[in-house]
Amino acid sequence: MRVARLAQAHGSALGVMLAIVPAALLACALAGYFAAGIAPLLDSEARRWVVVGALALAGAEVLVLRAAAAPREPTHSVGATMLVLWAALLSGASGLLVLALGVATAAPWLAGAGGALGTAAALALAATLGPDWENAPLAWIRRAGGSVLLLAALATGFSIV
Repeated sequence: MRVARLAQAHGSALGVMLAIVPAALLACALAGYFAAGIAPLLDSEARRWVVVGALALAGAEVLVLRAAAAPREPTHSVGATMLVLWAALLSGASGLLVLALGVATAAPWLAGAGGALGTAAALALAATLGPDWENAPLAWIRRAGGSVLLLAALATGFSIV
């Protein structure tokens, strides 16, 4: 929602697109870096609980938090837009999921690369659609996505999968 609104405020998606790619790459690379540092310190059971916690927090974020109001006077600086997106990505559900996947697997850099590609693709779609993004059934998508994340946390916690 934030990206679609920024693209609307900028008048075109190009400036936002220029901010999306480096923000996604930097945020997911940092999450992968953290995962690479944390993973060797944990045994397999502790890694599982890091994944459970990250999935549960990401699911709760998707279900509970709503998009901020549209910016009144957004900056037209690509750098400022990138910084805002980077902070949101690193501290949000996507950063948590990249961290969890990086800790759970022996390939935190692949988790970071996959997270960057997926994040950049989703944000580029939102920027491209702009005002049409808000017409999508976002509430339903948030409920479905958050529920899937919470169910994955439960399944992982109870070792169902």
